[in-house]
Amino acid sequence: MLEIQIRNVGKIKEACIELPGITVIAGLNGTGKSTIAKSVFAAVNARKNIAGKIRNDQRQSIEDELEQWLEQNNDFDDIMLFFEAHEELTQHILEAYENEKWEKDEIYEKTKKIIKEYCADNILDTSDIEEPVEEIVRILNRNLDEYVRFFVEQYYQNVFRDQINPIGTEKTAFVNYRKTDEELYDLTQKDKDDAKNVALNDENVAKNVALKIQEKYPELRKVYIEIIEIISKNNYITQEEIAGELNKTRNSIYRNIKTLKDMGILERLGSKKNGYWKINI
Repeated sequence: MLEIQIRNVGKIKEACIELPGITVIAGLNGTGKSTIAKSVFAAVNARKNIAGKIRNDQRQSIEDELEQWLEQNNDFDDIMLFFEAHEELTQHILEAYENEKWEKDEIYEKTKKIIKEYCADNILDTSDIEEPVEEIVRILNRNLDEYVRFFVEQYYQNVFRDQINPIGTEKTAFVNYRKTDEELYDLTQKDKDDAKNVALNDENVAKNVALKIQEKYPELRKVYIEIIEIISKNNYITQEEIAGELNKTRNSIYRNIKTLKDMGILERLGSKKNGYWKINI
């Protein structure tokens, strides 16, 4: 038997529903039938194939990092190399990482060696090689809990869209399910104090986040505060979109964001395509 608990999601203030098998939920329009169905669907499916999602996310994140670094440091004469270099390098790194079973303290040097050898063979510049290597180390060292939380939160956001309460409200959105006596899932959008870094869609909240960062780091230039405010409104935004909003080049935004990441203010969770930004207030 499945038991689903819902609180402060969409129209549902609080509900505890037992689902012993095929179950029919009836009610008037707008009373929360779809919310209950989505809650059951999301709770059961959010953690499926986590291992495969982690592998795909690692690959995509490393490809994104290498693509930016290679493009920033090289003028490609070979168009095929331009399109393939970051993918080939990622493949070499991940194959060695998995086949040789690297220890955590080996990742930096072995990754750096693979990149240097590949770039030497293809006559590519390795300036500032420490930047992508450090990011790849961080990607490969992410712990399981961080990945699980990211994929589950992303799944819930996709299923519920705007139904889960936005940050800035005092209410906590909660969805939990139990199968018999075993609790299988208890990870939802946390309360206001613990979830400052989930998507922030409220204009006033975004400004407050930027002000808090400005107060904490008064030495930051205006462009960094503007980046923080933009990300606070939409933490799924891409660097290209940030550059467009601020009328800056992508390379300049890349450098600005790297500074924010080095300072511990900003983190990227997930890949360039499917990930999101986390602001550490």
